[in-house]
Amino acid sequence: NNNDNHNHNDKNPNTPPTKPLDTILVVQHEPVYTLGTASDPSFLLHNNSDIPMANIQRGGEITYHGPGQVTLYPILNLQR
Repeated sequence: NNNDNHNHNDKNPNTPPTKPLDTILVVQHEPVYTLGTASDPSFLLHNNSDIPMANIQRGGEITYHGPGQVTLYPILNLQR
């Protein structure tokens, strides 16, 4: 029994090492407008200076993110 290898199944030391699991992060962001590569700050019809704007590298225009809006971020092992 090799206790130094923590990647093995604790119930059976002969089990091969486990691979990292896929993960999904579930979050709610603080209020923010994200501006995609096709957007312009003038597209925002109701500019509330209390909500920051962030330029990001994605397609599209303006998207609001904030409390009450659940956002999912999948983290997947693409090498399987």
